[in-house]
Amino acid sequence: AFFSGVLPGHYSGGGFTLKLHGSMDAANAAAETISVDAAFELVDVNTSLVAGGSDFAAANNSGAVAVDATANELFIVTITFTDGADSDSIAANKAFRLKISRDADSTTATDNAAGDWQLLEIVLTET
Repeated sequence: AFFSGVLPGHYSGGGFTLKLHGSMDAANAAAETISVDAAFELVDVNTSLVAGGSDFAAANNSGAVAVDATANELFIVTITFTDGADSDSIAANKAFRLKISRDADSTTATDNAAGDWQLLEIVLTET
């Protein structure tokens, strides 16, 4: 999924904590996990706005996050970023895009939960 926003003017140049609030659409065993990737892209002059463009910084991963065993129960996935290249040098009063994807093939961390992850809310804070 792709999202866009503008970083507030009071951003002071620190890193970021991304909290993704969501749930699974199916019941899972208590030990099952998901793994989520997220990447930022500074939107500026000459930025390609084609979905999946190559201007995104490398993705950061959540690691294996335990899902709630009950379908439709809220849980939070947290991903951290440092300032600079890790977050594609997004800056105060600048537009950005955020790409979020489930690491369903467990490339970075174990993702073995059945069903679809339903992303409900995104909270981005400066750390």
